[in-house]
Amino acid sequence: MAAAERGDVASLTFAAAAPDSYTHTSGGGAFGTSDDASVTALNGSDFACGDTVSFFNVIEMGATASGAQTIEMTNVFSADADAASGVGFTEIMNIVIDPADPAQSSDAGSQIGVVGFGVDETGAEPLTDTGDVLSGSDNTLFATYVIDDLEANETVVVRTDALLECDAGATPQGQLLASLSRAGIVADGSGGVDFDEISGTGQLISLTNVDAIGPAGTAQTGATGPDTAAAQVEADTADPPPEELPLTGDGSDLAAVAALATIGVGLVVLGTSYRRSARI
Repeated sequence: MAAAERGDVASLTFAAAAPDSYTHTSGGGAFGTSDDASVTALNGSDFACGDTVSFFNVIEMGATASGAQTIEMTNVFSADADAASGVGFTEIMNIVIDPADPAQSSDAGSQIGVVGFGVDETGAEPLTDTGDVLSGSDNTLFATYVIDDLEANETVVVRTDALLECDAGATPQGQLLASLSRAGIVADGSGGVDFDEISGTGQLISLTNVDAIGPAGTAQTGATGPDTAAAQVEADTADPPPEELPLTGDGSDLAAVAALATIGVGLVVLGTSYRRSARI
């Protein structure tokens, strides 16, 4: 867990949805269902090429938080395996606040806006859209977004769904990593503030034994659970070209963020505009 120095955020938790808790064709899971609903490590034997893998960012606001806060967060995902190329997280399918998750404890006013996204070729800050998926272990898929209207004593769970794709004919080895790499408060009840970094981020989720990931279309051991994504609001929207979204990633362009459309209850549909190349 991580905490902001000034106490507005009591803690941040990054975890993966338990593989047997959702349908891998669409992503899902619910952090608050039970103690076994989330995990801190994943195994390739629970997944197949083309699966959607779900992760949780859990924001717990402190009792002394003043007004409505806005937090900026960055999640990063390995776009290729670290030992031998051939499998990686290639696309962010959506970022959603699922109102059906029992862990949610808020006035349901929070919305999500995307600040930046892409594939960085080094995996080091500042992240820029200069890389490609399945082309080396340093390449990192990332999404930076803001969550607004976070108030005292609220708990908001943000679920991020990432697509797991394989390079045909490859024999990948090693692991993939996912992380909450950066988080900070960018606006509070008094207006915009400098990026107030929340210390202690960098919580890692490893997906090991990537050589055990099954071929596309096969049902792995974790693909039989209930799908809690039914609470999402589906929308048929055109995929905007990546250059239409601000890629500052530093929280300075809140006006542009506010102008981005959110759909339903905190749902941002990302679609194929996040994919640098498609290899199944």
